Amino acid sequence: MGKRLAIYIKEFVNKDERDFVYGTELDNYISNLTESSNWTTVKTYKDKIEKDLDATILKAYHRMIKKALKKEIHVIASFSITLFGKNRDEALENINKLMESGVELLFFHEGIKLPSKDGDAYIKLLNKLSHAESIKYSTQTKKQIKKSFQKGKAHTPTTYFLGYDTDKNGDIVINEDEAKIVRRIFNDFLSGKGTPAIAKELTKEKIKTGRGNTNWTSNAVYKIIKQEKYYGAVRTQKSVTLEPHTHKRVWNKENEPQYLIKNNHPAIISEDMFLRVQRELKLRSEMRKEDEEGVISTHSNTSAYSNIFTCGECGRPVIRRTLTSRSKGEKVHFKAWHCRVAAGREKEMKCKAQYVWEDELNNSVREVFTELKANKNNLASEIDDNHIQPMFTSEENQLLEELSSKLHAVDIRLKEISDLTVLGKDIAYEESLEKLTAQRELMNKQYEDLKFKKYEAELSAKQLDVLLEKLEQFDPEESDIQDIFSKTVQKGILFTNHRLEIQFKCGIVREFTAEKSK
Repeated sequence: MGKRLAIYIKEFVNKDERDFVYGTELDNYISNLTESSNWTTVKTYKDKIEKDLDATILKAYHRMIKKALKKEIHVIASFSITLFGKNRDEALENINKLMESGVELLFFHEGIKLPSKDGDAYIKLLNKLSHAESIKYSTQTKKQIKKSFQKGKAHTPTTYFLGYDTDKNGDIVINEDEAKIVRRIFNDFLSGKGTPAIAKELTKEKIKTGRGNTNWTSNAVYKIIKQEKYYGAVRTQKSVTLEPHTHKRVWNKENEPQYLIKNNHPAIISEDMFLRVQRELKLRSEMRKEDEEGVISTHSNTSAYSNIFTCGECGRPVIRRTLTSRSKGEKVHFKAWHCRVAAGREKEMKCKAQYVWEDELNNSVREVFTELKANKNNLASEIDDNHIQPMFTSEENQLLEELSSKLHAVDIRLKEISDLTVLGKDIAYEESLEKLTAQRELMNKQYEDLKFKKYEAELSAKQLDVLLEKLEQFDPEESDIQDIFSKTVQKGILFTNHRLEIQFKCGIVREFTAEKSK
């Protein structure tokens, strides 16, 4: 009785080029095999693959392997070793099992027969072949994803996306109960709270995260306020797969172009609020100091003065301390603000900066605001005379409008060319698409930078109105001094001899002393 031969085929059904496994070359190859050998063709096992990477089931393949291991099949012929199984590991595992059971394997594309004297050498070569196949599929997938980005389309899953759900039609919709939490986080941050404080409050109130647990972290809050999706935009390709074989993703540091797609889905917050939060993040980050081990301070918001002052001697943050002194023979505890190096928090550094009593700091700050209230009508001219607010010129505004029009025109052209490449697969169109995409990203970067600069200029101008409003409400005797301080002051410096300097959000600067009277 002759050997029983099975043929295995993978058919990719949604490709522009139909699989060539039905070509005359393979037919002739199989015919020659059966004519020159005492083999009988048993069956052709075929798996249809709807997508290039959707090869995880392979029912026909596994039926064939089971029959071969039961000795019902003696020889298996496949077009290519890279199409044998769902991946390299499965192919290797089954090839070893089949050879141990005495089953012969024939791979037409590579011209390989197993087992053979060259079998071991070929198994080593399999890694390279399989790797090449992974790159091919990865390239095809990336190409399709990139084209969808160029058309202004982005897939946005909502499984763990706080604030959003996907309806039965596949559209992204707002989950209002969760959206309230998102708005609260953005508002709390703008009110002066740090991400650790926000996380602590949400955890205490047992509010659920996007994954459904009640344990909030500072990083979880930070990721939300950095997420442009909450104003309806999507920035694609923040991370990319550089090595298809391992599927390891890394942050996209100019490896691939990123695409900002606006109006992709309903917005929970306004773009204005998002930009305000990004500006606040930037300003707070400037207050953080880094050493070789990373950031050593965070925005705690335990006081209005938290993360506001830096030391004028060494440049390190000024922290709040509880100190002890004696008065009439009894211990007295008091709050003070001191350079963290001088306080001994960084052993490798030295600083001799003095601390200031919090009570005296409050009194001195109150005097500063009392003086400002008395001279509030002169603040606008002080700002103009000293040019202390960022400016956004008419030329920059005109350029911003021109870039907006150009970007709109480029987006339309990108969609047209992208459609043509899908229909015609013209290499010239492919090249035009890549060039136009690169140009768009350069223009978009310039546009976003200008827009943020304009926003900063407009916001700085508004800060004077905020200060004037707060001064109008300020009562030198009764008002909470830390409240008005937190709403109007941007940063400060604590110098030696209890001298301080504060810069207001509108740009004006004031110097004063906070020395305890003897």
